[in-house]
Amino acid sequence: MDTHDTEQSYKPGKSGLLMERIQRMKHKETNMATLREQVTSMRTREDEVVVLLDQMLARIGSEALGVMVVGTDGLVLSSRLHNTSSEEHIGAVAATIYGVTERVSLDLKQGHLVETIIEAETGFLLVRPINHEAVLAIDLSLQANLGMARLEARRMVPRLRQVLD
Repeated sequence: MDTHDTEQSYKPGKSGLLMERIQRMKHKETNMATLREQVTSMRTREDEVVVLLDQMLARIGSEALGVMVVGTDGLVLSSRLHNTSSEEHIGAVAATIYGVTERVSLDLKQGHLVETIIEAETGFLLVRPINHEAVLAIDLSLQANLGMARLEARRMVPRLRQVLD
C-alpha cells in the first residue's frame, strides 16, 4: 500500500472528531472569557469615569452646566451634561479647541497646553488635556465659580488619566 493512499484515506474516528470539537469549544470558551473580562473592564472604567465626573459636578456647584471626557477625535467618551442634546457638538468643539490651542502653544515654543478657557457672553468652556488621546471639558454658566472649576479640573485630570491609561 502506498503511503500517499493511506494519507488520503485517513479520516479521524469518532473519538478524534470529538476531541477536535472539544478543543475548539475550549478555545471559544477561552476567547469568550477574555472578551467578557475586557467588556467588564471597559464597563468598570466607564463607571469610574462617570463617578469622577459626578463628583466634579457636585464640587463645582449648580452653575456647572456639565462635564465631559472627549477623545481628541471629538467623540464623547463619557459625559454628565444637563442638556444632552448638545453633547456631540460640545465634544467636537472641545476637541477642536484642544487641537488648535495645543498646536499654537507648541508653535510659539511655549510647551504643551495646560488649559484653555473660552469666555463668552453667557458662560465659559474650560478644556484641559487628560492625555494625548482625551480632554476634559467643563461647560459653565457665567455665574459659575471659575476658580473652583479650574481647581477641580486640575485635581481631577490625574485621576482621570489613571483610569483611562
